[in-house]
Amino acid sequence: MKRNILLNILMALLILVMIGGIVYLSDPERFASQDAGQNEGTAAVNYIQYFVCSGEISHTYECSGRVISDMPEVYIDEITVEDVNDDNFICTLSKGESVDSGSVLYSYKGKDVLSENDVKVLDISYSINDNIRSVAMKLLDYDKLYIVAQIDADLAGVITYDTPVTVNINGNDYETGIKEIGYEISNGKIDIEVILPVNALPGSDVDLLFVTDTVSAGMYIPADALLIEDDRYFLNIQKDDKLKEIEKTEIRIGQYFTLDDGEYVEILSGVNEGDIALIEYYVAGGESGE
Repeated sequence: MKRNILLNILMALLILVMIGGIVYLSDPERFASQDAGQNEGTAAVNYIQYFVCSGEISHTYECSGRVISDMPEVYIDEITVEDVNDDNFICTLSKGESVDSGSVLYSYKGKDVLSENDVKVLDISYSINDNIRSVAMKLLDYDKLYIVAQIDADLAGVITYDTPVTVNINGNDYETGIKEIGYEISNGKIDIEVILPVNALPGSDVDLLFVTDTVSAGMYIPADALLIEDDRYFLNIQKDDKLKEIEKTEIRIGQYFTLDDGEYVEILSGVNEGDIALIEYYVAGGESGE
């Protein structure tokens, strides 16, 4: 009798194990999610604090540009000296050599001829016509080069001849100014010409940055503090020292900009200087706190 009872118990246990196995195999993710939920329950909530700061903010506009090219009549100078010989004409320059403004181009009949601008020697050629020897020099005049670009039409009147401009050429920044602003709109753009602040070859690509406005006491915060939902921007604002009250606050933002320690975003409204924004992060098995 007892033996039959034990057998029945063992059979019942075996059936329960088999049923449990079938249930697990039919929906293993359910058990995994329960385990994960239990693990998450042991993770502590911590916060990173970001302060809303105030200071000078420059509003800028960026676009690409290019040093003019395919216009040799603008920046190529040709000089011809006639009736030259080995005694009255001396030129020590070579093709491809650069000459600074005020330096000697050549000497003719004992007189030095100086370069009026920074130039590059493109060619030096000699010829004889009717027993008269002459020399022709072709020069690239750097001072006649400038940058061409296009700006958005809605910036007409915002970008003026007094607008500060920074040009980046080959990784280096140079301060410069505006040479000419167009007056016709084409495909939503206006042509603009910018003074070339350093010697560069025709066709060189450059990057331009225009400072359109400066706010002396604008608010800003690290961009990492932003919460973005459906093109709306929020900050989790700390309302008490013990982090028991946190208010999700909608803000209006302005321009993104970069400082030495990272990317920031301008705040136009929604919070005040000195407010503290919080970003949550979790530490497994840790203690809650800042």
